[in-house]
Amino acid sequence: MLQLDDSLTVGKGANRTVYVHPSDENKCIKISNSESSRTQALESAYYKALESTAISWAHISRFYGEIETNLGEGYVYELVRDFNQTISLPLSNYLSSVPATNIKIEIILESLAELKNYLIKNKIIVRNLRPYNIVFKRMNSNFGRMVIIDNIGHHNNCFHLSDHVSFLARKDIHKKWNKFELSIQNTDVFKL
Repeated sequence: MLQLDDSLTVGKGANRTVYVHPSDENKCIKISNSESSRTQALESAYYKALESTAISWAHISRFYGEIETNLGEGYVYELVRDFNQTISLPLSNYLSSVPATNIKIEIILESLAELKNYLIKNKIIVRNLRPYNIVFKRMNSNFGRMVIIDNIGHHNNCFHLSDHVSFLARKDIHKKWNKFELSIQNTDVFKL
């Protein structure tokens, strides 16, 4: 059984707490509260389905499976890090303070366009696209790519035609992407 404590905490959301894996700094462990354990199970199932396909993992954090911890069942994921080994920051940080991060808004926008194309090409469904569920992985001091770290998959475990019909997958992705774009248009960056 893996031992976790507060010193390993990376972040805490409404549904999960994220810890650095104590024996692998490139992985993290997500522990769900009881209300979100169903959502975690759905996400895990979707990741396992993706494993059977030949997708690139460049824009979503990899899932490595479940593990027992002293805090309950944990889910092991890639911990996305920048070129200098610091933990990659959420897109929300860049949208509120791009000048302070030395990353030009054009790079952010290009990276978002690349992410959208990746989702469409690989037919990857995301429950909720939110700026805090996407990190900007800096590949060097002024370039990087977006990586989704949370909310992969569907809201329920029903049969989804979008997993089997490309047109429906693209339609679903476009709909969610348009909603995402509207949500970030009022951020500080777009008011500059």
